[in-house]
Amino acid sequence: MDNERIKEIKAPVGIDSDPPLGWAALLEAYRLAPRSEWSGLLIERLGPWLTGARRQLRAVPPYLDQDDVSQQLVLEVLRIASRWRPVCEDRWIPRRLVERAGRKLLRSLLAEQLDRTIELGPDLQVPGLAEPQLVFETPIGKASVDDLRLIYRVSVLGKPIESLGCRDRCRSATCCARWSAAN
Repeated sequence: MDNERIKEIKAPVGIDSDPPLGWAALLEAYRLAPRSEWSGLLIERLGPWLTGARRQLRAVPPYLDQDDVSQQLVLEVLRIASRWRPVCEDRWIPRRLVERAGRKLLRSLLAEQLDRTIELGPDLQVPGLAEPQLVFETPIGKASVDDLRLIYRVSVLGKPIESLGCRDRCRSATCCARWSAAN
């Protein structure tokens, strides 16, 4: 459809056009004309189909509630309408448009349900540390990862112990004790 055809369709100002716009013409106008003018009319005319599709979609709390799902459905319909060139009869366009958006949204909702994680609360008891404290057997005795990191920084890199105390979030006395225990 060229710009002359869009000028003929120009209906959003009064929205009452003598012959009502067909679905194919409405989609084409939405694709080619400024979308902000046509999106309201498109969503308004798709209302019954959107309501039916919305009833079939379940929200995934706590991430998505009913309003989020409705909004995503509308956005998906508009995204598809901006690119889709229907090849079916005019009367099937709204159904196919909303069904395609519903399927796409359903896939993302199912993925969200499958990827659901359990949120840890402050009252949840943890059986042990999430990461065990690693202790390595060295020629001079047992040493933790923090001890080995400190020894490397002082012995190999030549950094003073006092400067490492603030960086490793421990006092200089603790660093000195680690250093002397490792040597």
